Amino acid sequence: MLHESVDDMDSWESRKLWRYVAKGIREGDFETASREKSKIENEQRQMRKDEVAVGKKWEWKHFDQVESDPVYEELGKLFKAVPPTEDAYTFRRNGPHD
Repeated sequence: MLHESVDDMDSWESRKLWRYVAKGIREGDFETASREKSKIENEQRQMRKDEVAVGKKWEWKHFDQVESDPVYEELGKLFKAVPPTEDAYTFRRNGPHD
């Protein structure tokens, strides 16, 4: 639903998750915006640490990891890129309009 109330949204929906950051920015209250942004980032870092601690691997929904990006490697040869290889992610084209 396009005009769904933020309170009715899933906790991971971007508008709900970032609402206090956005409110702080809109109101010029950058201290609150910064504090709320840090809170989100720290909670997500802790979630990743907790997942690693129990051996849970993050599962990608819309992307596949590619061990080495051939475009990066080819361009990197032109200027001796460091590192010479780089992983990449390809979109699965499984979004709502694909």
